[in-house]
Amino acid sequence: MRLQGPEGGEDMNNKKLGFGFMRLPLTDPKEDTSIDMTQVETMVDLFLE
Repeated sequence: MRLQGPEGGEDMNNKKLGFGFMRLPLTDPKEDTSIDMTQVETMVDLFLE
């Protein structure tokens, strides 16, 4: 059975399940708020490809 996304969009069988943000890369491992946004953006871009 093939399922389509909203408004006939992406095939639901090929949809990615999710990308977790529990452990983000840090620029300073001792500082929890020092998220390396450049690396996060790269990771998300690769996931969405």
